Amino acid sequence: MLHKVEMLLQSFVFALVFHKLILESVINRLFKPEKTEKDE
Repeated sequence: MLHKVEMLLQSFVFALVFHKLILESVINRLFKPEKTEKDE
């Protein structure tokens, strides 16, 4: 039982981090496309 809970926690944390990275990259593309072009 404990092993199952640990696996669930690990997959949950992994999903959280994964979605956080995706959300950050998507938000950066949506809200900062002009700034990056002007800087370059």
